[in-house]
Amino acid sequence: MTDTTLLRCTRNRRCPICGRPDWCSVGEDGATAICMRIGEGARRKTRNGGYLHVLRESDYHPVACTRRVVVPAAPMLALAERVQWWEQCLSIGHREAYAASLGVDPAALGVYAVGWAKEYIAFSHPMRDHTGRVVGVRLRAADGKKWSVRGGCEGIFLPRRWPPQSDTWHVVEGASDALAGYSIGLDCIGRPSCVGGTQILARMVREHRPNRIVIIADDDLPGVAGAERLAHILMLFCNDVRIISPPPGAKDLRAWVQSGATAEHIEAAVEAAAKKKYTVISRCRS
Repeated sequence: MTDTTLLRCTRNRRCPICGRPDWCSVGEDGATAICMRIGEGARRKTRNGGYLHVLRESDYHPVACTRRVVVPAAPMLALAERVQWWEQCLSIGHREAYAASLGVDPAALGVYAVGWAKEYIAFSHPMRDHTGRVVGVRLRAADGKKWSVRGGCEGIFLPRRWPPQSDTWHVVEGASDALAGYSIGLDCIGRPSCVGGTQILARMVREHRPNRIVIIADDDLPGVAGAERLAHILMLFCNDVRIISPPPGAKDLRAWVQSGATAEHIEAAVEAAAKKKYTVISRCRS
């Protein structure tokens, strides 16, 4: 085989290794392919981060292949455009595997626009402001490590469509807890941390005035303290603010759901919780 030309994969010319229509390339003669996703069975790794697969050994002569073909990586786009791109990169199998690892409904990943950021080798969770605009992205690797994309700012994990038809908002800590809540039918907003997203949430509640807000705090001191501080602020705009925590043995809402909790269990805990009230202290001068 003399010099060969690599052709970019398209919908009509899919990668013979992973079956996807983008990123990968296949030799014009059909003897080789560069897959950007699957390394198992590859001859070697390529300079562009892909994997060289030999499809026909009889036509493969590595010394004769002298033409260098550079397959460009995904373009550096604005955060919102990158979120859309990463969402398209999340295959059905990858989505179901990630959902299974978190113990959530795969449909929840689509509702919260979760994607696959290949350049970071991590799943992407967009963070939004009070209008739903993407302002940041939280990344989560397969080993659970979490960090944020540079160039963004802190936001909240919000479904594509908000506010919901329900008059009850559930505020949880973290993206995975929001996914878990949606999986059992709750309308959930995820805070980026036990103290994050306060100003965004306050503005949303002030504008939309839900009838009830349920803060589901992590079962630890920072989680409960952060929930109390948030409740103190949201009480200015909502007359029914309540705080609940998972039962012993479940650290957060996701663990609670994994242990078998349903929307009915959450509602029972909410009904048992008292409404938060301001404490008025009067001082009398003697």
